[in-house]
Amino acid sequence: MTTVTARDATVLRDALGPLRDREQIALRLLESSAKHSFDPDTELDWDAAVEDGKWFGNHVRYALTEIADECRHSMMFGRMIDWGGAPTYPVPRVYHNLARVLKTVSTTPGSFAATLLGEEILDWMQRLTFPDDRVQTLVRGVTRIHVIEEARHVRYAREELRRQMVTAPRWERELTKVSCGEAARVFSVCFVNPQVYENVGLDRREAVAQVKASGHRAEVMQSGAKRLTDFFDDIGLLNGVGRRLWRSSGLLA
Repeated sequence: MTTVTARDATVLRDALGPLRDREQIALRLLESSAKHSFDPDTELDWDAAVEDGKWFGNHVRYALTEIADECRHSMMFGRMIDWGGAPTYPVPRVYHNLARVLKTVSTTPGSFAATLLGEEILDWMQRLTFPDDRVQTLVRGVTRIHVIEEARHVRYAREELRRQMVTAPRWERELTKVSCGEAARVFSVCFVNPQVYENVGLDRREAVAQVKASGHRAEVMQSGAKRLTDFFDDIGLLNGVGRRLWRSSGLLA
């Protein structure tokens, strides 16, 4: 996909005319969103009588609610990064593409397991952040919102994963063990972009070597993952090759 920069937008045209700057368009749309967004929970009369026809069940309704939560979280984190003036640290392309493969071949329980992997370890760390008055007030506020809202996401994913591991065919459960273990390995590798070390004045190679050799870091990562790995162990996700992959990730002792 070709990215259109502000400079390109002044010279590129299509059948409708010159292309406009995407940041200016987005800013105008954000202003419109602030003025004309609605909360269906308060704008609509949910006590009205049900009319003839079908209605989404609570399960689907909650799934859609969670999607909306995640959209708000992405906007919130993006705004915090912009506020802090920090550069972006993308996942290395090889792991980005590997994640696309995992997403494509993932089973339903595998998707829930990967969701919990991304949520629970960061949740453990954020629970240490938002009560700490040494941390910027805005950052504490962001982590507080995320922890509170992610608690129900974790509950939902755990309940669904338990159900899937009971009802899924054996081949799907076995594939989930492998995909979940590989996701753990990728997560641990991509947890911190090495460019961070350079940006704070450290030698990149030396810093990465210190990280790999650090017993403290291993202990922190395993502590952050323990609640999750205990749960995965209880429902049978850490058997066989799955356990070996998790151990190779450094998230399981």
